[in-house]
Amino acid sequence: MNRDTEKEEKNKSPERICSRTAGKSKYERLFIILVGILLATVFFYTFYIGQLLWGIVIDILILRLYFLVQQERRYFRECNLNENEAGTPHDPEQRKG
Repeated sequence: MNRDTEKEEKNKSPERICSRTAGKSKYERLFIILVGILLATVFFYTFYIGQLLWGIVIDILILRLYFLVQQERRYFRECNLNENEAGTPHDPEQRKG
């Protein structure tokens, strides 16, 4: 019986939760495909009008923005996991009370 409780605790640990959220949802995959289409469109359009350098610069800026958004998502996901581990509520109104 003691082993069963240990297994349940391991399944609820933050490392286990992170591994489940590591997979991408269908919306994230769709978003990545749309960003890829946007990048390809900008690249080929600027190539067509003869401004390839600007197309490359714009693509780099869009990719930088995408990776900054991903970094922010990871940061806030870690904050939520830390709050779960500490047992503090997520709702700011509950914290005040």
